[in-house]
Amino acid sequence: MSGLQPAIVGKEAITKISEVNLPALKRLQDLIMLKGYSKNTLETYSREFSQLLYMLKNVNVDTLTAERLRSYFLYCHSTLKLSENEMHSRINAVKFYFEQVLKRDKMFF
Repeated sequence: MSGLQPAIVGKEAITKISEVNLPALKRLQDLIMLKGYSKNTLETYSREFSQLLYMLKNVNVDTLTAERLRSYFLYCHSTLKLSENEMHSRINAVKFYFEQVLKRDKMFF
């Protein structure tokens, strides 16, 4: 994904999310709580999903295709040099949103 902003890591990304994607973050958090997931999962998924939302700026996350997400994950691996654990957390957070919140088909990366 070219033209992306420099990486903002951790909780700071949550404060930089465009208004267009704040409802998506809220839906993710609400479903995690309703499913009874741990506080740690809530924090990790919120932080990791927020990284994607921050990078999108004003592009609505719900419009992303599997190919665009694949490109984003390649960027995370190649450019951001995320560790294996960080990659798994980020992928799982995004998959949770698309598969559980939006009820889309299972995704494989």
